[in-house]
Amino acid sequence: MKSAARKLLGALALCLLPHFAWTAPLVLVTANYPPYCMEEDGKAKGVAVELVKEAFSRMHQDITIVFVPLPRAIEMVKSGQADAIFPFAMRQDRKQFFHYTTEKLLSDPGALFVRADSTINFDGDYAKLNSYSIGMQRGTYQGDAFMQAIQTYHLKIDEAVDQEQNVRKLVAKRFDIAVGPRLVVQDAARRVNEASAIRVLYADVSEGSAYVAFSTQVNRDALIAQLDLTFRKMRQDGSYRRIFGAVGGAK
Repeated sequence: MKSAARKLLGALALCLLPHFAWTAPLVLVTANYPPYCMEEDGKAKGVAVELVKEAFSRMHQDITIVFVPLPRAIEMVKSGQADAIFPFAMRQDRKQFFHYTTEKLLSDPGALFVRADSTINFDGDYAKLNSYSIGMQRGTYQGDAFMQAIQTYHLKIDEAVDQEQNVRKLVAKRFDIAVGPRLVVQDAARRVNEASAIRVLYADVSEGSAYVAFSTQVNRDALIAQLDLTFRKMRQDGSYRRIFGAVGGAK
């Protein structure tokens, strides 16, 4: 029944496509999150940016991408100041304020990192991390299991403003372990010339799926259905692999 409803919404969205073309540009907010989203020389760049631009271009819907810190981006969408946020992790407690696409925008599994010469071993039991300090980018969500472990096992968290700072602090021995999306952290390490100074300790922290999430202040059901359809077509015609292939792991 749900599948039939989605198909009907998709069909209706196709019929309404000319309407989308005449609407005002949608305001999409994101944070600097290389290699997926970054602002360089006043221009929006990155894999997630290119995916979103390609999708809305196919829908003939103009968009404006605004870079702000993640906590502010979240509040802007919740209040209706912005139309959508990307790439954005799905959480049950967010669904009151955010209407997520069904199709994920991208996946970058969460991982734990240590210094290259670290002797720390880890088998997936988060209780065993209680004696270590862990670096994490402020405002990010590292999957249900890890976030619950922070509370359950009173894990010691040291926040960073971005993943580059997270890597620098790890290498400088400010904490023992860093957590974050694998490709994002590895890209950050490359940017600060510390790629060889860290290694993956554990690669299965979270699935790492991220979506485009719209404000619930305005009903965007038809638009979201059309966006889902467009993402599926982009995967089928190879556009995802072409755009995402630069950093690998396209899904």
